[in-house]
Amino acid sequence: MAVLAAREAFEKWSSGTTPKERGAILRKWFDIFVEKEGELAKLLTLEQGKPLAEARGEIKYSAGFLDWYSGEARRIYGQVVTPSVLNREHIHIREPIGVAAFITPVSIRFICCVISVPFLS
Repeated sequence: MAVLAAREAFEKWSSGTTPKERGAILRKWFDIFVEKEGELAKLLTLEQGKPLAEARGEIKYSAGFLDWYSGEARRIYGQVVTPSVLNREHIHIREPIGVAAFITPVSIRFICCVISVPFLS
């Protein structure tokens, strides 16, 4: 059931938004991280028993990924690659391909979640 719901959400996300729009959404996510850093850090501390300073560091580190990937989302374009066979052309196209699942270590679950952002952009 969860995979089906994720698949339906993926279809809306990938076909219903442009890379530029997805980048803007990720940028809003970054802005929320910055604005709510203290609250998010407290939640991490409550959930994982992490010292508050370490939780704040994890939030800031995670926000850096969102900042970077929000800008990279608009750079999704094809790339011509030199082929190994003459008279052939290879084109790499970056596009959303589907639902992904992760098993993450409990100690850095938040960072692992944010590192997966390129799959969304």
